[in-house]
Amino acid sequence: MYLCSCKGLTDSDIREIAHKLALAGIPSVESLLGVLQLYSDDACGLCGEAPEQFIDVAVEEWGRLGVEYEDSRLDQ
Repeated sequence: MYLCSCKGLTDSDIREIAHKLALAGIPSVESLLGVLQLYSDDACGLCGEAPEQFIDVAVEEWGRLGVEYEDSRLDQ
C-alpha cells in the first residue's frame, strides 16, 4: 500500500528501511525520518506534517525483529 505518493513509498519500503536501520545498529525514529527525507524539495510536505504512518510501520517491523528502538519525540 502506498503511504506517500509523491515519493512513491509503500509500507513494504518502510519495512525494508526499518530492517536496514536495525541491521546498521541505528533503529530510531530520527534515523527513519532522516532516510525518508519527507521535508526535501521533492516532497509535497503532507507526509512531513504527519509522519506517524511511517513510524507505525517501522515500529511494527522493529518489534517483529525484537529490536529496541529510540524515539526522541518521547524525550520532550
